Amino acid sequence: MLEVHRWRQIDWAPSAVIALATSVDGTVVAAARENGSIELWNVAPGSVGWHCHLTIPGKEEAAVSSLVWCKAGGNQSTPLGRLFSAGLDGFITEWNLETLQPKEILESYGGSVWQLVVEPEEASENSASAGNGAVHSKSGDGSDDDENSSTDRETDDEENGATVCNLVEQRVAVGCDDGCVRIFTVGDSHAGMVYRKAFPRVKGRVLSVAWSLDGARIYAGGSDGCIRCWDTTSVRELFRITAGLGGRVSGPELCVWSLLALRNGTVVSGDSTGSVQFWEAEHGTLLQQHSKHKADVLALAASPSHKIVFAAGADGQVTSYQIVDESKKDNDGFRSPFEDMIPRVRNRWIYVGYKRCHTHDVRALALAFPVVHEEGQVEVTGRKRRRRNSFQSQNDYKKWAQPGIPMLISGGNDCKLFTYPAEAFLAFHPHDICNAPQRPQIHFAGDLSSSGLSVLMAQHSTWIDVWKMSTNRSAINDLELGYEFGKQVLGKRKFRDEVNYAVVNPPKINGTAENKTISVNAVGNGRPTVYRSNQVASTKGIAPALLARIKCKTVEHIACSAISGNGSFVAFSDRLKPRFFHLELKEEHFSISRKVSKSKARGVITKRKLPNSLPAAQCMLFTPDSTRLVLGSTQQILVVKVENGETLHSFEVPPPPSSGGVKGSLSPINSMCASADSQWLAATTSSGYIHVFSLEALRHHWSVPVMDGTVATSAVFRPSTGNLLIVSTAGNQLHVLDVEAKELTDWSLANAEVLSQRLLEFPGGITGLSVPPSPVSTTIIAYSSRAMVQIDMSKPVKLYSTEPKEKSHSQTNGSKGPANHNSIARLHFGNFAYVPFKDPVVFVGHTAQSSVLVVEKSWLEVLRQIPAPVYRHLYGT
Repeated sequence: MLEVHRWRQIDWAPSAVIALATSVDGTVVAAARENGSIELWNVAPGSVGWHCHLTIPGKEEAAVSSLVWCKAGGNQSTPLGRLFSAGLDGFITEWNLETLQPKEILESYGGSVWQLVVEPEEASENSASAGNGAVHSKSGDGSDDDENSSTDRETDDEENGATVCNLVEQRVAVGCDDGCVRIFTVGDSHAGMVYRKAFPRVKGRVLSVAWSLDGARIYAGGSDGCIRCWDTTSVRELFRITAGLGGRVSGPELCVWSLLALRNGTVVSGDSTGSVQFWEAEHGTLLQQHSKHKADVLALAASPSHKIVFAAGADGQVTSYQIVDESKKDNDGFRSPFEDMIPRVRNRWIYVGYKRCHTHDVRALALAFPVVHEEGQVEVTGRKRRRRNSFQSQNDYKKWAQPGIPMLISGGNDCKLFTYPAEAFLAFHPHDICNAPQRPQIHFAGDLSSSGLSVLMAQHSTWIDVWKMSTNRSAINDLELGYEFGKQVLGKRKFRDEVNYAVVNPPKINGTAENKTISVNAVGNGRPTVYRSNQVASTKGIAPALLARIKCKTVEHIACSAISGNGSFVAFSDRLKPRFFHLELKEEHFSISRKVSKSKARGVITKRKLPNSLPAAQCMLFTPDSTRLVLGSTQQILVVKVENGETLHSFEVPPPPSSGGVKGSLSPINSMCASADSQWLAATTSSGYIHVFSLEALRHHWSVPVMDGTVATSAVFRPSTGNLLIVSTAGNQLHVLDVEAKELTDWSLANAEVLSQRLLEFPGGITGLSVPPSPVSTTIIAYSSRAMVQIDMSKPVKLYSTEPKEKSHSQTNGSKGPANHNSIARLHFGNFAYVPFKDPVVFVGHTAQSSVLVVEKSWLEVLRQIPAPVYRHLYGT
């Protein structure tokens, strides 16, 4: 029995995906968005496991244009590598993935940076074996003064001796706005990116750059419609290609947006005419041209074998091209002796097909290699699996997503990320791994008075909204009405009666009693069903009201926020420092007429001063008693007194073992939760470890190791027993921990196998947990952006329920139409009832013992805030 309130007034404006880059080990994909934020996604081989475990907040007017991962050397090497970003502001930034702060900011010396491209691994290994890093070569004649300065710098480095020679450096080519291609090197992890040389300046901008596999050449495409080939040693232009020849536009109207160098000696280009052209890399001869795109080709990618090329553009489609060997044999079975002299003539690139899953421009492509296995994928012997119901996703992502199989990832202006099988592009459907991108962070304060007044806080990029929510349910008793687990609209609640229920004394709704009758009809199977035609108990609920909006006056975006349980305090932090505010609710009375007067609530915000010594926080929360503010950063958690801002204690977060954890030494704090009695504090980290602290004894209590091989996505304490911690992981698993005994509970051990298999069928990845505020409650709700599930932890979970499924009124009459909009289907009866959502859900939280608030938004409404695509195909045109 649960009442669901729906709220859709939330402001949700995600940013477009500008660039994608895969880590050195291929297990993490970095996605840069238009607002400057960078997300790190764990690559998963199965239907669950995709999880954004780190988010670097952006700042105003600092859009990222390109991302690149470089190898990490020295003692601080990590399997992921080192992450660099460049933007149109003309700076290159290296990010510290432990503190989520810029590690080093370097000027590009050429204005806006359009693309960063790292030297191929084969070329860097060859240069390392040569002993000089392949970068200490004197430059030839050039037209840029930067060349002379770089030559002098290289000469000084060579005079320093063997120190430079022993460094394993990796080169990065930078395409700049001034028409130059500049070379930077990345060496030891303690040293940043070092400027080396610049190629001669050309007319226009350098929009795309590509390395040859041996690192001896660089191909650069510009805004003048030309592709130039440079020798990296002599800094000399070898040849120039006019991409417009063979295309529909030439000259200054054509832009070469993307370049790709293949292993078989072919260069692929994508330009503003929608053409994908294949060039012979030795002399720049045009081999083939395909014009399957109706707008600009913005991104190119190749499979690991370099036999399949993918192209994406402003028309929203991702196309695939494959090389075909067309060599012919004579009738006697012997090859022609001239075929070995011209091997490239025998190979031809053919158009395979396309996928159009994006609604807007596709701006980035990347290849990833999942290596993490899903936990719990064990078939149960002796039982017949249930037939997949109509509510379960029909996506066949499970069929091809396996460890080690490369997958293509695309991102664009519609803010979503999709994956495809790289070797079987057309055989399977794409998989949406980011159903609710950049959803705003929601914090709920709960009931503040007996009238049902609650406060909800929504965190956005540069501001925070505080809403007054009215969830008054005192006029209705759950046990009297006995309504089902249904979808109800906040402000208009509708209830359905159970079988054999009659309204003898109808409850008073808004002071009036409604006499309703129940119609009992017999259906075909002889089972009576109860439904109403007009029997609806509705209340005109109070619409949510915006109490206050707190704007961040700095250029940095908000990283985390929190609201106290009594709704009196609000805090947030950016990359600079935390900020603290006092919220006071006031009622303003005004008269509409002489006899009618109304009151309106208004929030008064007062800024409180915090000590300047407090560092910026990655995560924060208020204790349930609203007396302490907890600030979490890398390797440190501070407990601050709300009354005067005094630091009461500082917890040192122990680093994860070098051999354990998901990502080695990366351990920023993702989320925190506190028990209802303010005794325990749990902090989840990006390394997969969960650290439990005692707020009474002020000491570290327990470090929970990585569970089921994936990081924790959410954690919450049960109000009934403060020592029980419930954790959800990226592998869609639930674990119940007894933090006092430092072990899993008996219920978790007994239901682990069954629960893991049931949750694998759960739509989407679990992003949050919610427990009722009542101390006697034993239920919990786990939710994703696609569905929510309610589980009673006092009962066992069965693999397959034997309870009969109740049919809706439309199905009992023989029709197979969709259910009513004001009702919602419940799947898997018993102690595992999950409800799929029609629209993406941002937040689910309990407002009372048997009442939850669902914050959702129609995706079509979200898309209306995004600028229209550059090209949109209309039927019949």
